[in-house]
Amino acid sequence: MVVISYLNVNIIRALTCQVFASGGRPLHDKVAQRRAVFFRDLDVHVRLDAMDESTELSVGVASMDSEHRRQLSLLNDLTAAIRGGADDTLLYPLLQELVEHTNLHFLSEQLDMKLHAYEAYEAHLQEHQRLLLEVQNLRHSLATGTAADKNSLIEALRTWLVVHIQTADKALGEYLSQRGVALSSGEEP
Repeated sequence: MVVISYLNVNIIRALTCQVFASGGRPLHDKVAQRRAVFFRDLDVHVRLDAMDESTELSVGVASMDSEHRRQLSLLNDLTAAIRGGADDTLLYPLLQELVEHTNLHFLSEQLDMKLHAYEAYEAHLQEHQRLLLEVQNLRHSLATGTAADKNSLIEALRTWLVVHIQTADKALGEYLSQRGVALSSGEEP
């Protein structure tokens, strides 16, 4: 059994906040350049989803909302790259960036759940493990699958993420808000 002390939680939180503040691990310059060129030439309407901008995805905790926006932005970039027929040399780094951000986000949520004795911790943790399995399937599809397989997997991943935010994360957000965890701007406890 791992004992998580308040000091350890704060150290890990500080590290994850630094990574989130910097936008995650920077991509290699050559990959970043190809990414910039690809997305510059891509129709903006393909990249953006009105749903991702919606307040329906707010959970009421500023740090979680910020992490979710970044997660959805990375997922939008990956979706656009797949739909646009981007080369795998761009897809793999985009997926890796999404995976790294998601792992840090899950760690952040799990720390909050442990720190605040969230009753639904185990069920929420299982949800996170299910998403990580979906991401492994997407990785495999990128390595061996067709464009149609990639599209269906990315849409399943998007659906899972949105439903997870609107249900499990919303419930966690309400629980944390009741305990005075930083609320989204403009809200009061």
